[in-house]
Amino acid sequence: MKHEVELGRGTAHLLADRIAKLELASLSLSTLHAARRCVVDVLGCAAAGRRESGVTSAATWARATYPAGLSTVWFLRERLSPVGAAFINASAASILDLDDGHRVAAGHPGAAIVPAVLAAGEASGAGMQDMLLAIAAGYEAGVACAQLRSPAAQSTVATGRWSTIGVAAALAKLMGLDTERMRHALTLAESHAPNLLAADYSGFQGGHVKEGIPWSVVSGFAAAELAAQGFRGYDQALSNPTMYRAPQPSDETGAPLIESTYYKRFACCRWMHSAIDAALDLKSRLPVNVPVQSIAIDTFARAATLPNQAEPRDLIAAQFSVPFAVAAAWLRGAEALLPMDESLLADAEVTEFARRIHVNVAPALDAMYPLKVPARVTVQTPQAQVQAEVISPVGDYDNPLADTALLDKAVHLAGHAGVSLPRVALAGILSGEATARQLFETVQAD
Repeated sequence: MKHEVELGRGTAHLLADRIAKLELASLSLSTLHAARRCVVDVLGCAAAGRRESGVTSAATWARATYPAGLSTVWFLRERLSPVGAAFINASAASILDLDDGHRVAAGHPGAAIVPAVLAAGEASGAGMQDMLLAIAAGYEAGVACAQLRSPAAQSTVATGRWSTIGVAAALAKLMGLDTERMRHALTLAESHAPNLLAADYSGFQGGHVKEGIPWSVVSGFAAAELAAQGFRGYDQALSNPTMYRAPQPSDETGAPLIESTYYKRFACCRWMHSAIDAALDLKSRLPVNVPVQSIAIDTFARAATLPNQAEPRDLIAAQFSVPFAVAAAWLRGAEALLPMDESLLADAEVTEFARRIHVNVAPALDAMYPLKVPARVTVQTPQAQVQAEVISPVGDYDNPLADTALLDKAVHLAGHAGVSLPRVALAGILSGEATARQLFETVQAD
């Protein structure tokens, strides 16, 4: 899937051409495998988030708003219209901050695109390969648009701003829209995406909105279905120079963007994972129960300017606190972050330890963002000072999680939530042996 840059045409035209002409035969085995990895990871994340209060509220609203239909609400005994089911499933997949992401986009494509494609595919009777093609197309469009954002003009990095475009592209691909209607799906999605300016301003605290991923599913469905009916968007929606830069040859990676997806081991913002990895590495080198006087974390500005509360008021605030997550991992182990539990919030040892952790901006590390999310951790004990630096946390495209680790994550999360998600079924999806019907049987309640 070559990323061609053509001068003299708008970005929406170029991207629509690329996505509309994408064919299953052009996808390599590695691209299809990458799409299957995304599916497996999203299912595990959704299983973990199924019972969270924000998901319960989202489901109540969706049931009242959308009719019964053919699309499964995962791990529950009910079906809704595709958009209703996808909204609930995306809510579950994103609520705990365990979902996949992409460094180029600085956000999370999978929790939006995968639920949307599976819901639409189940209702339409699509085959597994067609759904994988649509997922790959959605990642390609969404991440590419995120890459072109102007940070000065778009003051939020929240995923919903561009995952709407990914959802619209994926659904338009699944529907077989031609280049013109694909273009309108993309431009309508850009116009209808949630603005999410309050997300960054609020530090992603105090609500279930987070990055607007579930609502981006709703607006992505609307964009694709409106385009299919001939509804037109603004042709230059993606070419406004105050909002987007023009595509450049240097944007080309040589491989479909879905292949460089990252996966998480911890239920918190990805910007924090290098610090956690480095801290756990240092702890493994120190004597058991050694007293820690202080921990200094040097990192990039985005991570250093998160709310970073030592005593977060809820799990969502905890997902955006470097000191709290590092303290929890140090005292309670990495498993305490897969996922985080409400009991951590009341753990006085963890919050006291978090107050001894200080986060600072390191210019050299800041220069690596967004392609890297590095951290350098320095631990001071009565006897010594030790230091570790992590440039690419475990799960990044250049420090990947193995298939077995991805399966372990999904099975663990499902078991923790009391959801049946058999390893053998997930392994069948990952290997490419499972049919679409078997996939949908896997996400139905027992």
